[in-house]
Amino acid sequence: MSRICLEAGPLSQELHTALSSFPMRRAPELPNVTGSHWNGLVEAAGTPRPVIEQSNAEVSAILARPEVVHDFDEQGMISAGGSPESFGAFMRAEAERWARLVKRASILEE
Repeated sequence: MSRICLEAGPLSQELHTALSSFPMRRAPELPNVTGSHWNGLVEAAGTPRPVIEQSNAEVSAILARPEVVHDFDEQGMISAGGSPESFGAFMRAEAERWARLVKRASILEE
């Protein structure tokens, strides 16, 4: 997973140092909203567990390589691996968080 935090309120501890000189955009109607960009890999439903575990191990090993960590850092990103379960929980939490925001802010599809 990689992410760059863009803070709508005070600067976050998670804000990457490469972005510390950039002004943060603030939405007056959503003063406490924090947004982030992240990427991850998912397997198709029904993929055998050994395939998932092998893919996860290989991707995690790549993300831990010093040159990959350096390249991510140079782009203002954080290189991080994790278990399939933790990423699944993260994706569910993100979907729930943004669904609550959309509902609370009465955001409608155009």
